[in-house]
Amino acid sequence: MTNQKNNTANAIVYALERMLTEGKKVNVSAVARRAGTTHTNIWKHYPDLYKKITATKNEQKKANEKSNQALIIERLKRKISRLEEKIEKSDVIKETNIDAIVMAKLTEIYRDYDSQLRKNIDLASIDLHRKYNIDTDTGEVIDGTFGNDNEN
Repeated sequence: MTNQKNNTANAIVYALERMLTEGKKVNVSAVARRAGTTHTNIWKHYPDLYKKITATKNEQKKANEKSNQALIIERLKRKISRLEEKIEKSDVIKETNIDAIVMAKLTEIYRDYDSQLRKNIDLASIDLHRKYNIDTDTGEVIDGTFGNDNEN
């Protein structure tokens, strides 16, 4: 190996080591820039270093994926906790609303019942003045004489 080739190889190794210690993202182009050479030069003339840089890049990628997965899991756990809190709060509100709805419906039912009773009382009083037999519970005309009472 020539002196210049040795110097370039040493510069590539040094650039890779510096990037790792600085926590920089490693790829062949970035290492080549740091070493003062090109991506193609590393690929053609330093295949072992090219493989080493590519392997380091893949290791970083896997480590980042694991780190990202851990971050995503942590974020999702926090989101789940917030959603659970919202659900608990909404359940309390729903229970309160359900009670109010039930009371409103009961009030409506009793109002209708009272109205129906008044109608039945009205029908019963009609029964007193006319010759109709009316069921006061349902308001149904059971039998009756229709027409003029003076025909007999």
